[in-house]
Amino acid sequence: MDPGEHHLCVRWQSRLAQFSRLLSLANFNADPGKVYFFRSRLLSLDKEAILDLDPIEDEGRYLVVSSAQSEPH
Repeated sequence: MDPGEHHLCVRWQSRLAQFSRLLSLANFNADPGKVYFFRSRLLSLDKEAILDLDPIEDEGRYLVVSSAQSEPH
């Protein structure tokens, strides 16, 4: 991707209305040659579901390498 400001959007895909409305946004400034990792999580707080999107670094590298479903490149 090009260096500079970028925006991410994650929306939960579900047939259940209570989940299909969940959305999380994040922005970051990309530097040339740098790799970025983001984690999305479904959190539950007082019967309210929240979709969370946050940047992770070392843990992101570990999760990619340790996951059988990922193919780093």
